Amino acid sequence: MLRHDVRSLDPSALHTARVAVTVGLGLLLVTVAGCASDLGAGPRDADASADASPRDGATHPDAATELDAATHADAATDPDASHPDAATHPDAATHPDAGGPLACHTNAALVTPTDVAFGRIKPGASITQGFSSAHSGIDFAGGDAQAHASSGGFVIARRTSTGAPEVVSGFHLPSQASGGCWGNFVGILHGAKSSGQVLVSWYGHLASVDLALGQSVEPGEVVGTAGRTSYTSCGVTGVHLHYSVTLDGTFVDPTPYFGTSSGNRTVSMRWHWAPPASADQQGIDRALSAAGYAAGTASSWQRPTVQSIQHVRTDHAGYTGPIDGTPNASTAEYVQRFAAGCGGYTGPINAVPGANTWTAFEAALGAL
Repeated sequence: MLRHDVRSLDPSALHTARVAVTVGLGLLLVTVAGCASDLGAGPRDADASADASPRDGATHPDAATELDAATHADAATDPDASHPDAATHPDAATHPDAGGPLACHTNAALVTPTDVAFGRIKPGASITQGFSSAHSGIDFAGGDAQAHASSGGFVIARRTSTGAPEVVSGFHLPSQASGGCWGNFVGILHGAKSSGQVLVSWYGHLASVDLALGQSVEPGEVVGTAGRTSYTSCGVTGVHLHYSVTLDGTFVDPTPYFGTSSGNRTVSMRWHWAPPASADQQGIDRALSAAGYAAGTASSWQRPTVQSIQHVRTDHAGYTGPIDGTPNASTAEYVQRFAAGCGGYTGPINAVPGANTWTAFEAALGAL
């Protein structure tokens, strides 16, 4: 990469130059030539212009009257990449000294809503109890011993023992989770429906939990093993999976939010969070690290970390949302804007990142 070696003028040389102005044009030319000779000492990058030092308005003693200072009328087209208007320079995107980080952003219109698939959560299992005002979800018994995420998302809560449940800041637990009735459980944030309601799925009575708090979850990923755990006397009998869905914290019939043997169900979403497929995640981790962003600072932040992704878009794609490691509508949207700006993504900007988004996201990281 190219880097400028910009120097300040020797004060004695400046004094000589000022005196020379009063003597006459011919003497001025001779004196300035002597200054240029002094400035030429030492290494200089081949890409730097011959007058790189006197153009540096930030360090030049005469910056207020310097021809190419920040107020110059031709500043926007000045070839000096260190110029305050470097954002308009043709090489600004690739030059490390171009006045700021690489800008990767598209202003394409946001298109919502988008249909998102919700799949099977316990293949082969039969429903033993349905949703009602007295029962907050649906119970599945038999079939696959493991419980699977109904769709992509992010773990906002879990419990793995008699100790206190874990929950991501800003989210509240249903009483069945906080009170212990569900025993070991997992809560997965999927995004928000087209109505704007935040959609979370819940998996209760697990014998074991396979997901960490703050982990991004692929559609169909194993949540844990069905069991019969409960830490209160709420009448749990037999091994089964309790599946609930909340919209803005209110329980709703979960039937529209899981697939069956007949196929997946679709839900109209304003935004949705799903990480790269396992095959792509390691490549994105490497690209995040190579670009200077941590890609796994703790076991609870799985590959790739949402926080690292938020940092990338803040630096390079105009993201202004919180950098808290929890995905939101802007997080999902700006993954796509970054991927389109520098990674070749040509799909819709719909805040529903998919396989094509993540492939382009990795390519954009490689351009940093």
